[in-house]
Amino acid sequence: MSSSEQPGGDANALVPPPTSSLTDVTVHPLVLLSVVDHYNRVAKGTRKRCVGVLLGNVARGGRVDVYNSFAVPFEEDLKDPVSSRQISAR
Repeated sequence: MSSSEQPGGDANALVPPPTSSLTDVTVHPLVLLSVVDHYNRVAKGTRKRCVGVLLGNVARGGRVDVYNSFAVPFEEDLKDPVSSRQISAR
């Protein structure tokens, strides 16, 4: 492993150049379970949106590996669409 691939190395070393395309995306089962669970708890049967974060790596060959996710508390203000873009803090 080169020094640019280790923690503390060049942060841009693992990001493919903008001209390359993503060739393979792997989403781990726990991520899928977490996303579906969050949707079912927050928005199922409504017009609400779910907001969350996906965590993973992008390798040089265009391979994306998504290995974790987090739900983000979010309340939409239908009267003020600008403020609804801000993530609510709880």
